[in-house]
Amino acid sequence: MSPVRLLLRRQLRRHRRQTVALALLAVLAGLLGTVAAVMTLDYPGLVESRTEALDGADVVSVVPAGEATDVAVAAATGSAGVEAHSVEPVLTAPAEYAYGDTTQTGDLLVVDLDADRPFDEIRAIDNDHPPVDNPVHLPLIFSTGGGYEPGDPFVVTVGAREVTFHVQGFVETVTLGVPTMGFPLVALDSETFAATAEDLGDAFVPASLLRAQTTDADAANDVARAVTDSLTSAGLVSATDNTWSYTMTLETIASTIVIGSSIYAAMLGAFAVVVTVVAAVVVRFLVANLVREDVRAIGAMRAVGFSAGQVTASIVLLVAIPVVLAACVGVVLSPLVLPLLESSMAAQTGLPWEAGISWPGAFVVVGVLGAVAAGTAALAARRLRRIPPVVALRGGQPAHVPGRDRLPLASTRGPLNLVLGLKRLVSAPGQAVALGVVLAIVAFTGSTWAAIAGTLGRSEQDFVQLLVGDLEDVLVVVGADTDRTEALETVRAVDGVEDAFYRQLVGLTVDGLPLRIQVAADQGHPERSSLAAGRHPVHPNEIMLGVTAADRLEAEVGDQVPVTVQGAEADYLVVGIVQTTQQAGMTGGMTEAAWHRLEPDGELTSMAVYASAGDSPADVAAGVRPALGDDLVSSYDLRTTIGGQVSVYSTMISGLTVALAALGVVIVTLVVGLLVTTMVVREHRSFGIRKALGFTSRDLVRQVLATILPVVALAAAIGAGAAGFAAEPVAGSMLAGVGHSSIELDAPPWLPLAIVAGLVALAWVCTALAASRLRRISPYGLLTE
Repeated sequence: MSPVRLLLRRQLRRHRRQTVALALLAVLAGLLGTVAAVMTLDYPGLVESRTEALDGADVVSVVPAGEATDVAVAAATGSAGVEAHSVEPVLTAPAEYAYGDTTQTGDLLVVDLDADRPFDEIRAIDNDHPPVDNPVHLPLIFSTGGGYEPGDPFVVTVGAREVTFHVQGFVETVTLGVPTMGFPLVALDSETFAATAEDLGDAFVPASLLRAQTTDADAANDVARAVTDSLTSAGLVSATDNTWSYTMTLETIASTIVIGSSIYAAMLGAFAVVVTVVAAVVVRFLVANLVREDVRAIGAMRAVGFSAGQVTASIVLLVAIPVVLAACVGVVLSPLVLPLLESSMAAQTGLPWEAGISWPGAFVVVGVLGAVAAGTAALAARRLRRIPPVVALRGGQPAHVPGRDRLPLASTRGPLNLVLGLKRLVSAPGQAVALGVVLAIVAFTGSTWAAIAGTLGRSEQDFVQLLVGDLEDVLVVVGADTDRTEALETVRAVDGVEDAFYRQLVGLTVDGLPLRIQVAADQGHPERSSLAAGRHPVHPNEIMLGVTAADRLEAEVGDQVPVTVQGAEADYLVVGIVQTTQQAGMTGGMTEAAWHRLEPDGELTSMAVYASAGDSPADVAAGVRPALGDDLVSSYDLRTTIGGQVSVYSTMISGLTVALAALGVVIVTLVVGLLVTTMVVREHRSFGIRKALGFTSRDLVRQVLATILPVVALAAAIGAGAAGFAAEPVAGSMLAGVGHSSIELDAPPWLPLAIVAGLVALAWVCTALAASRLRRISPYGLLTE
């Protein structure tokens, strides 16, 4: 047997507890790192893989039937980079329907499931069920996120008409399956589609679904711009007609679909890094203790011919081998966690996903963990090369020189148990640093996430406001021939209405980029919006851009940008950059006067209505309907609608919070337990002598607590304080791809204090439990050893 193997076996026998603790941390790091790799490397490619599987479209547009369809098709096919296009007759209407625990209001797109499609397949899944009356196939997200099952009734209310379908199955589609991205489709078989068109022709409006496949994302954007410009320039579609200005590219849809996976990847990756750093600290502590405790044995080995390299190699392998093996166990265990992520992501996106181990990512995770463990061990053991065998045989001391007496008992004031505990603390600074680093990391991570989750997870409504910004409680749409002034006064007189004004999404082109921006007759509630820079527009020559739009245009506050509507063009001054997930940040804002520079005769028909404090938006929406009568097109509770759509993200945040709390408990328990157990084993003679001098077991436990708790409290306070500076940048980076550059967090100020107190309490419990073995130490036992 080689010398290194002999030394390795000896070290494993002598340090079993430390090796087990290190292995548990490596299992956690391997599992978390592998799952993070799946979310980082595999899931973002899901949209591409599903698009390839369904031969999906790169851009979709819903346009009026008839002449508008011909104009849109001509514009799309005339754009460079179009490889294929298709036109399909559909039905559409603003409708109400149940989704989860909420009532959703928005435009539905009714399609013929049996129609012949040259590409962009709508694939029926979970379809093998007994036939039902008036069958309908819903997007898969209605099952994973909305709670529908085959056979359930699906009630759709369109104006005064109500129709009940029954769920026959579900469909998979990339471009039209998510309610938050515009039109969610309702797929009917050919017979039911024809019957619906005939029986409900007065409620549903005939339209055309235009799809196009392009050479790249830039070409898809060109098609979207060409379709929008052609319809508005021909006067076939008004820039304020929200129903017919729906055009969406696959690139924009994909950026929204990966919101959840980006958050999961960031947090799981952060968890894995935290555990890896903690493992590195434990490695250093383990190796330092090993060298200190075994220095005489190491000297004997050196004296009989073992080289410093062989001894160091045994120590490195003692650490690296368990870490690598445990990390591999973590990789193998990762499929136990992946189903939870599958269901969570399916509820957010409606895309079926069978998650599996990302082997390239797993190899990287295991390699990094092994390299960190081996490198840390080698650095910690490097002092072996500087210790001559003779000095090592004397216990590592070059001469018999007494050490410095820190905190001498004769002159240090305070309770004796406290002073003795602090003496042990200052005599072992390496142990204090190791413990402090671990607790600071745990407190930093916990406080950072607490600030994020405390802001995002307080309620669905707060979450919506943070992501979207200034969002009205109720959206009211009136007819084009309505007296706008009279309608506004009527709405303002409804019980529960605090404020109401005209504000509407309008399609236009900014420097060649098609956007949908908010045109407002009033500033609304700017305190609810999140400006990244500048201010809100107030003058007729000013515009505000979303973060994503500004990035694509490379525009900053103070720049001039050309804006085009129906062939009319004017330059506007960028006065603000706003953060919002609306249109994935491809949006902006201007005043009604600014819009009238381009469309003098344009009139807004949508009202933003704000409910008074204590009044329900649903009650306000219901009160508006009879007040406006025939002038009303639609009135619905927008805040609750959006809140229901983002509920899956609230669930995700809650799950991550629980996972982080559990991870923190495991780390603190392992590290504190390891340190205290090592202390008790290493200094059992000292503790026995103290018992002989009259100290009780309770006194000894208090001394250990006095050694551990000051470090825990100080490190936790430092970590929580540092989190106060890092939480907002971290939160901003998580939502950087969907219209945000930073987030202003306003979590309760007591959260970091609670985390510090919780860590101190947990450390107290772990220390007291681990130190309870002091009760088994007796002076008699020392004499008989």
